[in-house]
Amino acid sequence: MRSPAAGSGRPSSNVGVTAGWSGRSRLSPPPLASDVLARTALLESVQSRPPGTVPLLRAPAGFGKTVFAALLLRPLRARRWRCAWLSLQPEQREVGRFRHELRRALSLAGVQLQVTPRESMDDPSDPEAEAAVLAALARTRAPCALFIAAGAQGLGAALGRSMQRLLGPVPPRARIVIATRGGSGLATSRPAADGTLHELGGEELRFPDEEVVEHLRGLTDSQHLDAM
Repeated sequence: MRSPAAGSGRPSSNVGVTAGWSGRSRLSPPPLASDVLARTALLESVQSRPPGTVPLLRAPAGFGKTVFAALLLRPLRARRWRCAWLSLQPEQREVGRFRHELRRALSLAGVQLQVTPRESMDDPSDPEAEAAVLAALARTRAPCALFIAAGAQGLGAALGRSMQRLLGPVPPRARIVIATRGGSGLATSRPAADGTLHELGGEELRFPDEEVVEHLRGLTDSQHLDAM
């Protein structure tokens, strides 16, 4: 059983992910288990936000940030959005390395970026690399989505500033989703003030008891049918 028990609120880390996915597949989302909790109400809340909104999933480990990001990706991919995924590893927290990995993820999704000078890629204070990402998302004819899972270590100040520049303005036909731990180094005051940021913390990501009970009831009914 991969679903949380009713009343627990907080799941164990990577609940709902198929066994064997460890986060090392940095350019692909986790394969969701067949019995993953659908999070229907929370998904509808995020999906109803205006175009250009950036969902920021920020909570401690074990709240299902990565799984929820994968749930957000699934319907977009079904509608033929170009979806790029990047799970950051500890060695990718240097800004230049992050930018190169980001370009790789977008290229795999069919989003082509113009060449950025090497000195701009390696200079944390140079905004050209992030501007090129937003320009490529705006230029691509198909709707695009970029998912960044920051992992267990958070972002750090330099990487947080780099990612801050990705928060907006996001092109109307694009979506950027960021999942990170609290206290990550990503400042949110400016985007939050102009309405482009939709932050979901532990309270929002926590599994509601009624949703868990309904999910477990469905699993139990299915098991009874299988046994007949």
